[in-house]
Amino acid sequence: TQARAAGSGDRGIASGVWPEFTSFDCHGCHRPATLVAAMRPSGVRRTAPTGSPRLEPMLWSHLDAILPEESLGPLSQARIAIDRRWTAIPDAATIADAVRAIEAARTGVHAQLADASSGDLALRIVRDTAPADWAEAVSAIGGLEALADREAAAGRLVAEGAVRSRLASLRRLLEFPIETVDGRTERFASPRGYDATAVGELLRGIAQAFTGTPPAAPGAR
Repeated sequence: TQARAAGSGDRGIASGVWPEFTSFDCHGCHRPATLVAAMRPSGVRRTAPTGSPRLEPMLWSHLDAILPEESLGPLSQARIAIDRRWTAIPDAATIADAVRAIEAARTGVHAQLADASSGDLALRIVRDTAPADWAEAVSAIGGLEALADREAAAGRLVAEGAVRSRLASLRRLLEFPIETVDGRTERFASPRGYDATAVGELLRGIAQAFTGTPPAAPGAR
């Protein structure tokens, strides 16, 4: 919608603007620059040159883990096209193909997820998460907490204490810090001091607690 409005040539409050930075990863810029190198393991996917903004992970994360294989081609093409030419208004046909693929998959994805074991889904979520990316980790914890609730409600969750304690620890690592600055208490709106290594270890521990099987190595895609 943003891209279509930007290409219309209209002006004023209802017009679109591209690039629209709310479509990109806020924390690609809004974190201390000294943390960037330490937070980017070799396995993190990049389809654009270093320094280019990355699409907002909260919108795109884990679609690969839940959508059927046939939907992923158009989705990947749209992401790559925007990543590589982020300053240009995205091609309408490419975006439309991705939206149609997602919409077509929606009709069957709920049944497929209901039939999948929570252990398998937990592994898929963790394998599709780059711990170095705060927003991907936030997306992951939402899915993992939902799986824990589903299993607990059905009376099936094994090692519930291990799962819940790790989820609580992960949530604490992902919360924005509260600090006192010049006598004022502030909650910083960025993941200052974010510990990607600890986040990755907890994610893998949660998947293992669900299944008893260690997931793939960190950064594996």
